[in-house]
Amino acid sequence: MGWLSALSDRIKAMMGFTVYQETGPGPGLAIDDPSIEMTRRAVGGEIQPIPVTQTRWYLRDLEQASAEADSGNFSRIGQLYRSCRRDGVLRGLIATRTDGIVRLPKRFYGSNPAIIERLRAKNGSRSVFDEMCPPGQLGALASDGLHLGFGLAELVPVVGRSYPVLHRLDPQWLQFNWGDCRWYYNSRAGRIPVNGGDGRFVLHLPYGPLHPWQWGLIWAVGRAFINKEHAEMTRAGFIAGVANPAKILQSPTGASEQHRRGIFEHLINWGPNTALELPVGFEGKLLEVTGQAWQTYQQEVNTCDNEMMVALAGQVVTTTGGTGFANADVHRLIRADLIKSTAEDLAYTINTQILPLYVEHEFGSEALEAGTMMEWDISTPKDLEAETKVLNGLATGVMALRQVYGDRLDVDEYASRFGIPLRVLTAGTPQEVGATPIPELASVPAPQLGPASTDEGASMRELDAAAQ
Repeated sequence: MGWLSALSDRIKAMMGFTVYQETGPGPGLAIDDPSIEMTRRAVGGEIQPIPVTQTRWYLRDLEQASAEADSGNFSRIGQLYRSCRRDGVLRGLIATRTDGIVRLPKRFYGSNPAIIERLRAKNGSRSVFDEMCPPGQLGALASDGLHLGFGLAELVPVVGRSYPVLHRLDPQWLQFNWGDCRWYYNSRAGRIPVNGGDGRFVLHLPYGPLHPWQWGLIWAVGRAFINKEHAEMTRAGFIAGVANPAKILQSPTGASEQHRRGIFEHLINWGPNTALELPVGFEGKLLEVTGQAWQTYQQEVNTCDNEMMVALAGQVVTTTGGTGFANADVHRLIRADLIKSTAEDLAYTINTQILPLYVEHEFGSEALEAGTMMEWDISTPKDLEAETKVLNGLATGVMALRQVYGDRLDVDEYASRFGIPLRVLTAGTPQEVGATPIPELASVPAPQLGPASTDEGASMRELDAAAQ
């Protein structure tokens, strides 16, 4: 199949391969080896082993995971990461940080409109891009990269269509070999070398290729998760010990032992809606513990929650419902620069390891020159409103300046400064970009800037005053 062919030099250049990096098959079984194909068919297509779960975590486990990760073994750190996702607070923050981003509107770019139209084309309820890269799988891959510093997925062929589907793989079984500085995946059928962008494997490295696991959030999140688990268990044990009050029977002087025992048995068997009639002189009481030691455990839980919030959201106030929480969305819950970094990192992986292979397979190697790319639109409604005001003001100002300075005004310079996309002019284009005034702004009177001056310094001062 075309997906199993070696990458062209063009794709390697797009991915940023250096001249020192090995891109060959490497030692071990190839992804299309017959033994792996046989194992796939025997187990329903999955190549990842059964997950190994650890249910109790201690800080010494975090230290051991750090040492093992630096040696290239990510088994323990992968188990800790999966355990952390059991926490409700962390799970909600991850969903907002990653799943919320991959469901934002997408933009496609490229000089070949046919490729863009194909990616946007609807196939049932989803686009071709979403069929190839399901949002849930992309969100999980982004979360892996965010917490561990790396993530791995596979492009699996699909019966009845020409493009594959992205399957995220458990990072617990990923391994880095310092001997040849290459990644390997310990599958059910054996050790497989991982070549990101080879048409089958997608290796997500948001922090770069040099020991990315050291920059993941798992070290801060994992410590907070372990401390929170112990605080919650200790708090539960404390509550269980003091929740049931002690029962006291106060007997009068001279009461017989048999009489006291009979009444005391009724107190021991205390249940719902219990009613007792005590003889004269007898008194029943409940002794409840009024200590506040449980607050210490609750404070520890709150501290751990705050650490998770700051690590993932970059803030605490809006997460806990403070100022600005009304009508909250992903842009208010997560700091804007963190949204941008996660979206750009994931888009880079897609643009270098998925879309080039799709374009090459569907349209041929020549179509790679079209430079097909995608990105998520992370603009907030407030940002869009501000951008609209700036563009309207810029258009008014440029029209006024052109009436004074004519063709000496460099409109393209303003377009570049404010990030206005301009279409490349080709032969036969009737007019230059910006030559035709915008109809709704044509009637705006030009400001009186005075006659054009031949003095360069005076002209620049007049231009700056008009821009302001």
